[in-house]
Amino acid sequence: MTKTQHGSDKGKVQIANDVVATISATAALEIEGVFSMASYAGGIPVFVRKNMSKGVKVTIAGDEVVLDLNIVVRFGYRILEVSESVQARVKNAVQTMTGLNVRSVNVVVSSVYLEKEKEAAPRTTRKDKRPKPEAKQPDSQSVVDADKADSDNADANQSESSSQA
Repeated sequence: MTKTQHGSDKGKVQIANDVVATISATAALEIEGVFSMASYAGGIPVFVRKNMSKGVKVTIAGDEVVLDLNIVVRFGYRILEVSESVQARVKNAVQTMTGLNVRSVNVVVSSVYLEKEKEAAPRTTRKDKRPKPEAKQPDSQSVVDADKADSDNADANQSESSSQA
């Protein structure tokens, strides 16, 4: 891994290629129409959203940088316009943040992302699949007490009606 060095009276500042790659990928992903960075694993394109520097190759020679970005563009966007926006944003971000002179930003559109159509019915989540808790049943003692109270009231009503007769 090559590191950029800036010398001054205070000492050296080194900027790792991964830092330049992360700045580049972050700037590229800010462009509307860019779905993700892309990388290749065994000739198969892989969408990269976590370790974004995998879709960026950084070549540093002195104070000049050449960047090669592999991106995935969302379907429906103009690839040329998206690519030109990526070039401008990445160049500005790298030059502003690192002080390096960006000689070129080469953009390779590795794939087009087709978004799946929205389903008519929303998917159930795991919470929806869990059984609903049953309604709280009264404990057996209170049921017995209520039954006893009802039978006591019935007995009292019977004894009142027989004494009135």
